[in-house]
This record gives sequence, structure tokens and C-alpha cells, in this order.
Amino acid sequence: MSRVYDHELIEIDQLTPILFCSGAVTDADIDAATVAGAQGYIAKPFDVDNLIETLRNTIKAHIRITNS
Repeated sequence: MSRVYDHELIEIDQLTPILFCSGAVTDADIDAATVAGAQGYIAKPFDVDNLIETLRNTIKAHIRITNS
């Protein structure tokens, strides 16, 4: 995973949902992605059904947040 930490993603764009897709799947990596502003994390290698479900959930959450 590229080492984007802190609030770098949030500072770039607060309105665009961000999903990380990475082979680095430790709790620390996932936590760092969340802190950086990611709304989701997809571990590689990924299952296509899991990818689709994660995308749907992220989009639904984004729509709820945007419309509230």
C-alpha cells in the first residue's frame, strides 16, 4: 500500500468516497487507510462478489451522507 497517512485523502477531497484495494491487510494498514479518509478496504486477492458488495455498500453510505 502506498503510505498515505493522517488526513491526506480527506484534505484532497471530502466528497468523493475512497476505497483502498491492497494486499497489505494488517489491522494497522486498514486503520491507516480509515484514518486517511478511506470509506472501505478491499483486501487482495479479492472475490468479485465481495468487491461488488463493498462497492454497493460504499455508494449507499455515500448517498445517505450526501442527502442528510
